[in-house]
Amino acid sequence: MTQGVTHILALPLLLFPATHALEDLPTRLTDCLPSTCTYEVAATLATTKAIYHGLVEKIKQSPAGQVLVVAHGTPHYEKPLTMLKVICHQLAADCQRSILWSNYVGPENYLEVAKKITGPLVVLPFFLTEGHIVKAITQKITATHRDEVTFLPTFQESDTLYLALKEEMEDLGCIPSYSTSASEKSF
Repeated sequence: MTQGVTHILALPLLLFPATHALEDLPTRLTDCLPSTCTYEVAATLATTKAIYHGLVEKIKQSPAGQVLVVAHGTPHYEKPLTMLKVICHQLAADCQRSILWSNYVGPENYLEVAKKITGPLVVLPFFLTEGHIVKAITQKITATHRDEVTFLPTFQESDTLYLALKEEMEDLGCIPSYSTSASEKSF
């Protein structure tokens, strides 16, 4: 590295540790860095206090109905689903709501879980942006769910994402922390 950099810390703008964070990012870093430089990939953002509080606020402001959290999911790694379940259990307790978890890809398919729900449904896409996957989820649930459905927004264009990145950078020691509890996780 021309400026004497010998170590890179990559902070993935991703919610869960799956293929992009665990395979794609390390492969690209290995391919583009000189052999004298090392790298480290930081944790993903799903378990930050900022993301959790953002989820709580979305749920608390939503209308009545069973909440279905839909994450991207993966058939290749178990940890994202385990993390999602823990988050949803904590959300159910903190929000005093029925919260179900599901995935777009992999186990706990969102359409299969949604089929079991009767009455009003609140869908919370656990995604950073409103992309084609969220649009597909919206279209398919709208077409298959007979009762009232409310779709909550993703974290796109919200302060939550900024706060999550700031929290992780404080935890990693990249920027100073002005809060004594910045490194404590919600769960």
